[in-house]
Amino acid sequence: MFVAGIPENRFFTNSYVVADETSGDAAIVDANGVPESVIELVRERGFSVRAILLTHADGDHLLGLERLREEFPVPVAVHPAERGVLTDGRHLRDPEEGSPELRAMLPTLRLAGVDDLAEGRAYRAGSLTFDVLHLPGHSPGCVALWSEDCIFAGDVLIAYGGAKTAFHNGSEEAQQASLDRVRKLPAATRLFPGHGPITTVGAWRAAFPG
Repeated sequence: MFVAGIPENRFFTNSYVVADETSGDAAIVDANGVPESVIELVRERGFSVRAILLTHADGDHLLGLERLREEFPVPVAVHPAERGVLTDGRHLRDPEEGSPELRAMLPTLRLAGVDDLAEGRAYRAGSLTFDVLHLPGHSPGCVALWSEDCIFAGDVLIAYGGAKTAFHNGSEEAQQASLDRVRKLPAATRLFPGHGPITTVGAWRAAFPG
């Protein structure tokens, strides 16, 4: 399986291109603020994008979504708890929460063709399959996406620990329960966070044993 991370330098959010190199099918995980870089990589590699998967609906993970959807008119998938951010023009956070700079940049989204990412139902993007782990805490609909030996963790955790929970819809208790689930995954699992460098579950667990 091919995986490439595309970071951006304003909010330090990672997008990932995940592809089956045999079939050429690909999925984009999260839509940060540099969609042209994502598009360029997909075109250079000749992949066929089958879905755009969102680990959650915070603004820094949505900034490039409209541009990606324009280029790749494919389903977008998110946990049902945050579906309304994509379909009903809502924002995930209250106005006083988070970065004013980011909030000023957020699109108002009213998308059709939005799929659910729900635990217990594997999500297929062409020949790719992702198992969904619902790991709330940072937000109600945070998920991690597990495929082969890779887990795309979004903001469930970052390479430097656990993610922020000080929001009206965050929960430190739920976050700790979610992190405990991640700690139980196989140590060799490659861990692709929403922010920061790629690591493994074992290395992250050794640094943050709980």
